[in-house]
Amino acid sequence: MKEITIAGRGGGNQIGESSRRVAELRLQSPDMPGAEIARQLGISRERVRQILAKRRLPTRVKWAPKNRCSRCNARLRDRTKTGLCLRCLKERRHMEGHTKLVCEVCGVSFERRASRVRAQAKRGYVHTFCGKVCQGRWLGAQRGSYHPITAGR
Repeated sequence: MKEITIAGRGGGNQIGESSRRVAELRLQSPDMPGAEIARQLGISRERVRQILAKRRLPTRVKWAPKNRCSRCNARLRDRTKTGLCLRCLKERRHMEGHTKLVCEVCGVSFERRASRVRAQAKRGYVHTFCGKVCQGRWLGAQRGSYHPITAGR
């Protein structure tokens, strides 16, 4: 390979080096966009395109349709706008309307509808319980009463 030097520039053989690096990156990962190659090497996208064209390498990346879920990597039956499989899409829709909370008594993490949490906060509720049993245990501890059946749970 012939090295090119330009008088007056401090790069010396930098042009030949960047040309070689562009070709290496394209051959190593053919799905990497030219803009990403340019960003990594600190040169312009147009210069990357020129180098690739001169070396008769593909200047554009052909994007294959995405047929895997972006969240769980499962195969997609149909192309979706979100790129998620049905299971992940249902889970995302479910979580959009729910809030994760932690029970003050047993420390268990649980989900509750966000509208219910907002309504309880509006009414002045300060404490969070996963269910009636934990709520009863908390009330018993506050008032000093003890029930042997629910104490062991």
